[in-house]
Amino acid sequence: MNNPEEPEATQSKIVILPRDGLVELRDVQDDWTGVTSWQERRKRQNRLSQRARRRRLKNPNDTSNSQVASLEDNNLEDQELGDGHLLLRSPAHIQIARNWQAHAYGHYLVRSPSPTLLQTLIRVNALNAIARNAQKIGIPVYALCRDEAVSPFSLPGPLPVVPTVAISPGMLRPTELQKTTVHHPWIDVLPLPRLRDNIIRALAIEWFDEDEICLEAFHPFDQCESEQKPALLIWGEADNIRGWEANIPFLRKWGWLLAGCDELFESTNAWRMQRGEKALNFVVVVH
Repeated sequence: MNNPEEPEATQSKIVILPRDGLVELRDVQDDWTGVTSWQERRKRQNRLSQRARRRRLKNPNDTSNSQVASLEDNNLEDQELGDGHLLLRSPAHIQIARNWQAHAYGHYLVRSPSPTLLQTLIRVNALNAIARNAQKIGIPVYALCRDEAVSPFSLPGPLPVVPTVAISPGMLRPTELQKTTVHHPWIDVLPLPRLRDNIIRALAIEWFDEDEICLEAFHPFDQCESEQKPALLIWGEADNIRGWEANIPFLRKWGWLLAGCDELFESTNAWRMQRGEKALNFVVVVH
């Protein structure tokens, strides 16, 4: 795998939050949502924050300002987190994730996006996405975080999830290798058949620790402070690989698993180009 260099920050975007939550935004150069460079994101957020502060000073009776006080009366902790929280083993992590999402939701309600939570919310969104994929193919979400769990596709006998699989998106339907090789169900939720097969083959000859890639790709804690940690980002539909992006650290470390996974390369470059970043040239070197 070649080592692509991180492109310079640009003025493009990926819309993550509803655009009506950015009332101070005047043009696309102000929109910070989806910008992965923390320097560029912070610059845009500071610009919006200063603009909002001037507006509040100019219009102290603006009804949007009164929302700040009213937030204290709302139990934002109960805001829907999605089923991704079922993948967190620690009750403390579940509570932290809920608090962070509530914090971000609170900033959205007062139309003041928080600059500090984006990386964590991106990871929580990934957890929610793989939880949705698990539900679509009939796998209990809680099973994804149990070490002893075995994919139902590889168990002998009739599959209890066949009706679900029959109507699930094509990219989530199990391959022959999934049906004939015992593996953990977290692999089944990746919406790219070739990637699932590559992981199963590599695990069969013990090329890597599957816990390592699973935690690095999706876990929202311990890594979320740094944008240089491997991660899979999900901006669109969870069951469509076109909504997924692999960041550069993930490509550098795990790119050898992506042989034949052209769809992920294409979607990664598509999201990068939407942000105005350079497309990457991929050369996969298989172990």
